[in-house]
Amino acid sequence: MGSNPTLAALGGWGIGMTTYVLRPAPPLRSYLVAAILATLGALMVVGSGFGKNPWLLVFGALVLADGLVLVLMTTISAYRARVAVDLDENGYVIHSREGDVHGTWDQITRVTRSADGTQLVFHHGEEQRLVLIGREVTRLESNVARYLDKNRGYGSESASSRSAYEARLAQAVAGADRERQADEEAQHQDQHGTRDLLAHRDDVRT
Repeated sequence: MGSNPTLAALGGWGIGMTTYVLRPAPPLRSYLVAAILATLGALMVVGSGFGKNPWLLVFGALVLADGLVLVLMTTISAYRARVAVDLDENGYVIHSREGDVHGTWDQITRVTRSADGTQLVFHHGEEQRLVLIGREVTRLESNVARYLDKNRGYGSESASSRSAYEARLAQAVAGADRERQADEEAQHQDQHGTRDLLAHRDDVRT
């Protein structure tokens, strides 16, 4: 489900909305069948001698047309199966050909992802589920997790903890710098005092 994040501004859903376009996996089997039909039809048309055998020509043309129509219908179906998902701090909006589905983050009890990475499930309690299907849903999952954490207050707590940690780290670094500077000054004073003492002894001997 290739996702293409873009920014949008929609009514009451806020300015910082992120939109993902989820595309289903390519219907390879349908394309394979269409290719086989088109190939067989083309071979029949050529084998008919382009009219020398009219029955084979007509049948081959029909098979060829069926293959081309199947390709067209499969492509249109795959295009219409795309789903757009809007996310912001308040919740989500899912746009599909069946209509729009709205929800807020506090309604979601948990989010799960399939092992193959093609499905993301919003759980509303134990009974109701909303399934998003497409390739590479992990791109959508990271933003969903961030909004859920912020809705439950985890984001602010993490930020404050991170700020406190950074402050403690800065204090520790400053303290280490002061201790190192003090050690350097003490070593300098010891070396200077030793030189003065040796010079004094030289003066006494002379």
